[in-house]
Amino acid sequence: GVTPDPGNLQQLFAGTIDSLCQQLLIRYPDAAALPPDIADATLSDALLRQALLHDRRDTDPQLNALLLNLRGSGEGPWNLSAQVRLLRSLLDRRSHDLLDWPAFLQSTDAPDDKPARLLLDQIFRDYHRAMQQRQLLDFPQLEKTILQRLQQNALTPFTSRLQAIFVDEYQDTNFSQYLIIKQLAARFENLCVVGDDAQSIYAFRGANIQNILNFKKDYPEAKLFKLEENYRSTANIVNAATAVIKNNSERK
Repeated sequence: GVTPDPGNLQQLFAGTIDSLCQQLLIRYPDAAALPPDIADATLSDALLRQALLHDRRDTDPQLNALLLNLRGSGEGPWNLSAQVRLLRSLLDRRSHDLLDWPAFLQSTDAPDDKPARLLLDQIFRDYHRAMQQRQLLDFPQLEKTILQRLQQNALTPFTSRLQAIFVDEYQDTNFSQYLIIKQLAARFENLCVVGDDAQSIYAFRGANIQNILNFKKDYPEAKLFKLEENYRSTANIVNAATAVIKNNSERK
C-alpha cells in the first residue's frame, strides 16, 4: 500500500462524491462482476422517457392526474419533458429513501389512484431493466453500489489512507452520500464539512437537510465555526434574506 503523506499533493483527491464513486468503481472492481458503465443524466433520462412512452403511457389520464397532483401548481407547462423531470425527481427521492415506496404504492388516501401508482411502479421497473440490460448505473445506483462495498469493507485499501476529509455544500448531500461520507470518515473521524442550512435547494433531487442539522449528533466532539461576514451581497439583500430565514424553525 501507499504510505499517506500529507505533503504529497499526488495523494490528494478532489471531486464530487459521484466522481469519487466512479473512481472507486474503476480502481477497485468487483472481481465477480463486469464493471458497469455510468449513465449520465442525458442517457438515463432518455431511458426513463422510453419507459414512459412504452404503450403510450404518457397519455394515460389517470397517470397524468396522479403526476399533476404530485407536482403541484405553478411549475410551467405540462408536457413530455415535464413528465420526465417529475419522474426523475420521484425516482431520485425513492432511491435516497426520502419516499417510502411500498407505502406510496399501498396508500389508501386516494383509492382511485391505485392503478396509476402501479403503472408508475411499472415504468420505474422497465427503466431499471433497461439499465441492467445495458450494464449501466445511474448516479443513485452508483452511490448505493459504493455504499454497499464500503459496508462490506471491500474498499479498505482506499479508506485506510483517508486521514482527512473535507466536504463542501454539505447541506445538499442526500442520504446515500451522507452514509458514504460517514463510512469514509469512520477510521480517523477527521472530517470537516462546510454548509449552510438556510441554503439547501436540492430537496427535489434527494438532498436531506437533516444531514447538516444532525452533524453535532453524529460527531459530538465536532467544533462549530460560524462564518457570518457576508462579502458578496448588499445590506438590503442580507436584511431581506435574514427576515425570511429567521422564520425557519428547524435551522440551527
